[in-house]
Amino acid sequence: MLNEKQRAALDAVKGGENVFVTGPAGVGKSLLIRKVLEWAEGLHMPVHVTATTGVAAAIVDGTTLHAWGGIGLGERDARWYAKKLRGRGGWAYARYRQTKLLVIDELSMADVTYMAKLEHVARLVRRDSRPFGGIQLMLLGDFYQLGPVQKGRRPQFIFDSELWEKLVSKTIHLTEVYRQADPQFVDLLQRVRVGDVGDDLSQIIRSSTEHSLVNDAGVEPTVLYCRNVDVDRANKAELSRLPGEAAEFKAVDFFASRAAQQLHGGNFTLPATLQLKIGAQVMLLRNLDQDAKLVNGSRGVVEALGSGCVTVRFAAGTTRVIEAHEQHIGGTPQKRLASRKQIPLRLAYALTIHKSQGLSIDVLDIDLRGCFAHGQAYVALSRATAFKATRIKNFTKGAVIVDEAVASFYANH
Repeated sequence: MLNEKQRAALDAVKGGENVFVTGPAGVGKSLLIRKVLEWAEGLHMPVHVTATTGVAAAIVDGTTLHAWGGIGLGERDARWYAKKLRGRGGWAYARYRQTKLLVIDELSMADVTYMAKLEHVARLVRRDSRPFGGIQLMLLGDFYQLGPVQKGRRPQFIFDSELWEKLVSKTIHLTEVYRQADPQFVDLLQRVRVGDVGDDLSQIIRSSTEHSLVNDAGVEPTVLYCRNVDVDRANKAELSRLPGEAAEFKAVDFFASRAAQQLHGGNFTLPATLQLKIGAQVMLLRNLDQDAKLVNGSRGVVEALGSGCVTVRFAAGTTRVIEAHEQHIGGTPQKRLASRKQIPLRLAYALTIHKSQGLSIDVLDIDLRGCFAHGQAYVALSRATAFKATRIKNFTKGAVIVDEAVASFYANH
């Protein structure tokens, strides 16, 4: 059931508008995408769902925007790409020609230069001078969350570019939070989101270090770190502490062509190789059963290892045999360009905050040491479903970084 603002967004899409849907974490943007897809499928409208990262794409059962675009990193001239796409035909060309509605999730992480190139290529391939060649856009994201990764300089957000006014005709703010049920925690997160961190809030956040994260299912907290080096070290160390040999599960990959392999080979969210032991802490990488709370990001412990399957006891109290699932990228449901078949699990002792964006995590231990980016602290805290199941270490007011351009954008939209 959609709330009033979600219905307004759906109606705007139905009316043919280019819509930007925004709001804090956990306000039901993924649900809205599903409702848009249901409507479009009823009309047999060609829709492609994309996201700016692989993790976000998996959550909405889509592909990365780079995979849809078919122009690699977009380093060449737009005319070169358009000529190449027309010349080789195939699914990449067909996507541009046939797509009526393009959904782009986690827009905050979109690279402005790449987006401008993609928009230009779309106009050239479709021979249509309208923005994006006349493809309708549904854009979703929260600019208070992580921005585009641009080493050594301040991130440039797409709303700061000339492209923005061309692409967006209507902005809708979703405000009703579903991820967290506790209104006090929702208020805390909203204040962190906008950088309103006074002494009172700091004291509440620091009090979380006293939280006991022990639970009946034996699920240990996932630790969120700011940097990859800490994550890799933690996952390897924790697995090595468990007794016995690790079982290894190797993915089975399919690519329609060598070009598809080069383009999509690095875009799977399912791991190429998965090493597990009994007792290992894991995270589910697929939505399996909403009613049983077995969704992307659900935490559990490995109870048994079989041939092509893993038995997991989840924090929600359910024990389930997890078998291999197939992740598809590119093409159409009838003819895929790339796929990977693998157990939809990953070690979950630790994750980077960047890799966690879009997830809901049951039991969470956050280490904000070395926090360096706009939105990083807010993304980390807003992954939690409950404050009492969250511990926040090394918190300082300086860890909450809010880009002034983002604050200005929301003050005026």
